[in-house]
Amino acid sequence: MHGAAQIRYEKPSERSTIANLANMIIGQTGSIESSLILYHDRGGSDTIYYTDPSGTFWQCNAKAIGSGSEGADSSLQEQFNKDLSLKEAEKIALSILKQVMEEKVTPNNVDIARVSPTYHLYSPSEVEDVISRL
Repeated sequence: MHGAAQIRYEKPSERSTIANLANMIIGQTGSIESSLILYHDRGGSDTIYYTDPSGTFWQCNAKAIGSGSEGADSSLQEQFNKDLSLKEAEKIALSILKQVMEEKVTPNNVDIARVSPTYHLYSPSEVEDVISRL
């Protein structure tokens, strides 16, 4: 993922952890772009947070950021449900990305990562496998 970082940060409160992460990013870079933060607690629960450039953050189930995000986010909200399999989620995400990208979706211009149960950045051949299912 372009600009992806894994930060391990242990705090007792999830909200204070996310706030501290956002402040750490702002402190290191002087600003914060729109970001997605995955919070994984020791109990196995995963939560996604979206941060905007002001540093405000909120919890979400699915979120598109960047160029073309308005249309992509709307499609994600319509198609997302918590019972999706990984293969279904991959297909939905790339089909939406294909709709909003100006160029063809290829392993050279798309990164896919699975973040749970462990972080895994897909190889170009794994990305190609997902693209072939579209």
